[in-house]
Amino acid sequence: LKPADEEEVLARVKLLLKRSLQRMDCNPLTKLPGNPSIQCRAEKEINCGQKFALIYADLNNFKAYNDVYGFKAGDNVILAAAKIIESCALKADKDAFVGHIGGDDFVCICRFEVADAITKDIAKNFDLAAPSFYNKKDAMHGFIITKDRKGELCKFPLLSVSLAVVHNTLKQITN
Repeated sequence: LKPADEEEVLARVKLLLKRSLQRMDCNPLTKLPGNPSIQCRAEKEINCGQKFALIYADLNNFKAYNDVYGFKAGDNVILAAAKIIESCALKADKDAFVGHIGGDDFVCICRFEVADAITKDIAKNFDLAAPSFYNKKDAMHGFIITKDRKGELCKFPLLSVSLAVVHNTLKQITN
């Protein structure tokens, strides 16, 4: 409405810019926050001085899976992994942060006290889900056969998740 309130217009523009940056930061597949938000949250935790943990999650044998089953199936695995990681994290810590670095790499930032429980829950739930990503024959055998990075045929076990935890309880983290 005219005349425009300068403060209100400025506040609305800032809000629109913030929302736009958040949308640009989100991974288009998982809709989880991306690297700028991950870095911002990690810096916030470092600066506040409280105990925290950063859990890094990476899917094992994902390239081989993608080579055999294709990118669409790979995207479904990424979505399933995102849901598992996010649900396990938020079940243990309602304030946990889950971000998608890209590809098959994720992070979770949470209270230190619940990091171990979160990692165990993620591993358990991903292991339960993994056979469903395969056809019956491959799931029954427990592996797929495809070429490795050197072009040689290899057996690759079913997908699993590797989890690493970094925390600030033994040593101060500065960056």
